Amino acid sequence: MVHIHHRGEAAVPIEFAFEYMSDFDHLKDWLYGLQNAKLVGDVPHKQVGATYEGAARIGATLKAKVRITEIEQNRFLATESVSGFSFQSRWEFQELGPERGALIVDVDYQLPGGLAGRALGAAIEPFVAIAIRHTESKLRHALEERYRMRDAAV
Repeated sequence: MVHIHHRGEAAVPIEFAFEYMSDFDHLKDWLYGLQNAKLVGDVPHKQVGATYEGAARIGATLKAKVRITEIEQNRFLATESVSGFSFQSRWEFQELGPERGALIVDVDYQLPGGLAGRALGAAIEPFVAIAIRHTESKLRHALEERYRMRDAAV
């Protein structure tokens, strides 16, 4: 198992960040390599059990069906894959001030065993650090830009 831990900050309230990030329609705007993600099944967006199918290109194309396993408004969102590429993620939001928040991300993923697993690991490993930096930068920019636009429209 591989564990990734990352922390970033943005100049937006955590309520705004949570609302934007928990809407999976926005994932493609900021999640590195995401090619598609769509809601499948009967459970609506932003609820435990909501399931999405998607694919991301991170050195190799990784497909997965992902389910929300935990969600608490403005605090955290957790997911796990139910098929395809095996991983779990937890996105935690911390208030740092009235218009500043931190996002702490923990991702665990498992590669298949044998030659296939080693080949996949070799293909994606160089891209993981790039993907994390890119995702944080794109997400921070998207959040701060949307927050500024919202304030300008008021």
